[in-house]
Amino acid sequence: MGQGIGTGFCPDVHCANGAPREAFVKFTRAEAGGKDGTSPWEPIALGIRPGQESDAMKQFLRGGFVTVEKKGS
Repeated sequence: MGQGIGTGFCPDVHCANGAPREAFVKFTRAEAGGKDGTSPWEPIALGIRPGQESDAMKQFLRGGFVTVEKKGS
């Protein structure tokens, strides 16, 4: 069983103090990555972790991949 969410905003489900128990997860590193056991964790190597962002991720966070066209002047 789980929670069925229809449409719209459900504060009892989507707020920090009301999220369902099964929505919380914790990740724990089991071992070092790579075949040699010394490689960095893949999300760090990809540059997608907070504090370890690649230049492309920083550009994405700034909205650098979005173009806005002005219609009618």
